[in-house]
Parts: sequence; C-alpha cells; structure tokens
Amino acid sequence: WLDPQRHLRPEAIEEFARRDPETRLVIVGEAVQFRVTGTFADGTTQDLTQTVTWTSSNPAVATITSPGGLATAASPGVVTITAVHPAGPTESTTLTAAMLAPTLDSLIPNRGRAGMAVNLFGTHIGATSEVRFNGVPATFTVPSITQVTATVPAGATTGPVTVTTPSGTAASASTS
Repeated sequence: WLDPQRHLRPEAIEEFARRDPETRLVIVGEAVQFRVTGTFADGTTQDLTQTVTWTSSNPAVATITSPGGLATAASPGVVTITAVHPAGPTESTTLTAAMLAPTLDSLIPNRGRAGMAVNLFGTHIGATSEVRFNGVPATFTVPSITQVTATVPAGATTGPVTVTTPSGTAASASTS
C-alpha cells in the first residue's frame, strides 16, 4: 500500500501524496473519484487531480478519466490505478471491481399513482439501468449509490418494483 508521507523530490514538488477513495472496492458499473495532492517547496499544497495523467492497468476491468481521475468499474477483477505527474512523481494503488447483487430495502412513499416520484433505497443500486413498477418500465435518476428516484409510469398497477444493475435485479417487498 502507498505511504502518503513518502517524499519524492522532483524540481517543484517536495511531496506527492496520492489520496484515494475511502474504499478501493467498486461495484461493477459504479464510479469512484481519485485525487492527488502535491506539496511544493514553499510549503503550499495544490490539488493535482487534473494535472496528472491517470492510467488503469486493465481498462476491461476499470477505466479512469485522464485528466480527471474518475474510475469506473467495468467487470470483476483487480487493477492498478496510476497517477503520473509531468514533473516525474508516480504513485499507484489497486482497485478491486466486484459484482454484488443489488437489494431494495425501502420505497418512499410505498404507494403512488402515475406521475408521482418514488425514492427507492437499497444497496449496490448506483449502476441501475432499468426500473419497473409491476413490470412497466419507468423513468428514473440515480442520485447516489444507495438511492434511485423513479416516476410511477402510466399503466403501472400494484405490485413489486424492480431495479436492474449489471450485477442483477432486485425486487421490493413493498408495492407502489
């Protein structure tokens, strides 16, 4: 694992510290932001996330935007994410991409009519590609990895709500 206190001494930077996400486990279809901070000879620090060149050792498992540092898990596996600064410092860490089945824990409100927004809460739903109300496709947004906001579609009847992700489909215990 990387030691963020390690000193690399290229011309303008005394310390090149790579800050990574709190977790290096990313669910297939979801993304995580990497950041890099440099400490200069005068003691000032600067976010270098947009300055470094980012690479993934296997883009089939995870891609990363460069510049930007936004890594997206594409398939299960382990990759090395590397940040290279133009002045020379290089830092790397691993990212593990996994397929974890989604779950739906609650719907708020748990009943609604066509056109009404329903918040779906669960786990591993950040990469939702489809929402259905008793089999009828719905429009939706994904505000976070644990929430999907869907609109009850015309023609939906009482029954389960389902979300589909690259890792599978989850159905609600509640109905809408």
